[in-house]
Amino acid sequence: MKKLSLLFIIAFSTLLFSCKDELELTPFDQLEEENAFNTPADFTSAIRGVYQRMLGEEDGDYYPRKMVLADVLSDNLILNQNGRKSLQNFYEFKLDANSTWGSGMFYAYSTIDRANRIIDNINNLKDDDFKNNILGQAKAVRALAHFDLATTFAPSFGNVDPDAANSGIPIKETVDASAKPSRNTLNQTFDFIINELKAAKDLLSNDRSMIASGFINKAATSALLARVYLYKGDYPAAKAEAIEAKGLAGTADQAIGSITEFPKIWKDNSVDNAGVLFKLLVRDQDRINVGAEYNQTAPATGTRSEYVPTFELYSLYDTTDVRYSAYFATSPFSGVLYNHVVKYISRPASNLGVVDVKVVRGAEIYLTLAEAAARTGDEATALEALNEVRSRRYSDYVAGNESGNALLSAVMKQRRLELAFEGFRFYDLKRLDLGIVRSATEGDNADGTGTPAPASTQNIAGKDFKFTLPVPTAERQVNPNFAQSPNY
Repeated sequence: MKKLSLLFIIAFSTLLFSCKDELELTPFDQLEEENAFNTPADFTSAIRGVYQRMLGEEDGDYYPRKMVLADVLSDNLILNQNGRKSLQNFYEFKLDANSTWGSGMFYAYSTIDRANRIIDNINNLKDDDFKNNILGQAKAVRALAHFDLATTFAPSFGNVDPDAANSGIPIKETVDASAKPSRNTLNQTFDFIINELKAAKDLLSNDRSMIASGFINKAATSALLARVYLYKGDYPAAKAEAIEAKGLAGTADQAIGSITEFPKIWKDNSVDNAGVLFKLLVRDQDRINVGAEYNQTAPATGTRSEYVPTFELYSLYDTTDVRYSAYFATSPFSGVLYNHVVKYISRPASNLGVVDVKVVRGAEIYLTLAEAAARTGDEATALEALNEVRSRRYSDYVAGNESGNALLSAVMKQRRLELAFEGFRFYDLKRLDLGIVRSATEGDNADGTGTPAPASTQNIAGKDFKFTLPVPTAERQVNPNFAQSPNY
């Protein structure tokens, strides 16, 4: 079922809003749609169902998987030879229409479908702040899911004519069981995403308590809009939106997370969710382990990782960097010493690997602002934003004064260090046409010895077709108008 995302979701499900009993949500899959959207409580349950879908349900195949996959497909991780070799086809880029991230496409379009049903029925609510907030959330999440699909299954702006037919992804903004949409152009796709986020931002409140409830608010939506502009390569718009998002996110300590609060982000206990703008709530009973490829730990055997950081990445972190101990721990498994990723190891008094999924963090805003400002020649703004992040990460911080190419390099280094293992690296390499360079000599062991990446994956050019994942065969069987990605 997961592979038949765009049409199967609609045609064979009156409403895909089944939710967990523990959330005490109405089982919408047991109701006719006309009876499912009447009261504010109905819409609250429905919007919770949208966020639940973003988790990928029990298998965690949407956002939890994205937090790993974007680094597996990059130069941030290396396959652990003592692991189970999971996701090896992605790591080695052995992908085709029958071996791709089909579950990601399924859950993204399923999330969109749930949001569409809310939007289609929104006028059952009276005009007030509650209606605006529900509509704003539905639009923001619908835009985000389209963005995830576009960055994964469509080429980057630097690698295609953005007005060419089929260069984007099918836009889905209505519930129509008979529709078989073609790919839109890349410009049409991004215009839709941008307009949806703008509309959502105008509708949403900026109530910070929404973060703890797992709801998206105005600050997070503005941050996402800045992200979209950055990935489009519209740096003036990214800079302007990041400045606005920064103002909405609160103080720098609240948005970025102080050096004291930063480690607590990954334990879900930073004060008032410092450092976090939008997260997906994960409970023990959800049985979803974020970063499961890192977190297979047992008292008798220790930590067993499917993937460990490349020695090149690991070496970029100073021991005075608070991220060093928050992200990594070194311990043996099967007699071999490894540098393990412990970013998602567990929150206190919880099952191993159970933590909330941080979708938008305030530090990203500052790094987006720094990059966009640097690329538009505003070095003062870029340096100020960069130093706001660095001052909250290094115990021996001394203000930087870089300029020119050195400034941009410093910004991109901090972006990589800050957002590692959060679903960014592959997409950053893709949008900038940087390519993937993996060491031919450094391996998976803690000291850089061990087995290096296969020779066929050590150098993948920035414009290689492999940066665009193939559309699943089952998807195209249901919707033959969904053109396959180039060269598959």
